[in-house]
Amino acid sequence: MSIARFQHFKFGLLYQHIMWIAQDESFGMLSGGRVPNGTFRMMCHAIIHCKTLERALRRCSDFYEICRGSMIKPILVRRGRYAKVSFAPIDALDEAEFRELMDKDRRCKFVPLYPCGITL
Repeated sequence: MSIARFQHFKFGLLYQHIMWIAQDESFGMLSGGRVPNGTFRMMCHAIIHCKTLERALRRCSDFYEICRGSMIKPILVRRGRYAKVSFAPIDALDEAEFRELMDKDRRCKFVPLYPCGITL
């Protein structure tokens, strides 16, 4: 049986086309609202010169606090040598609204970051 391959540049074009049609960079996943086109690019500009992963994640979190559309932000949770990226509500969203948003999208997974020589 042969497996059809979808070329990465075609996937990128499809991804961009869907974002343009939906006018939502998050595809409605986890954001709680429409995230305007260009938001991710501007967030990348905001974090590009951060010297550590921890600083980049904190700045990303700050960015999503002021970004129109997103109701959640990434946060870094540290426990000794280990850290994980999780999600938290922006300051304007109360805990009940955040739980409701997370319950709507059960696909939300926490991504653990394991020690791999990256300075946090």
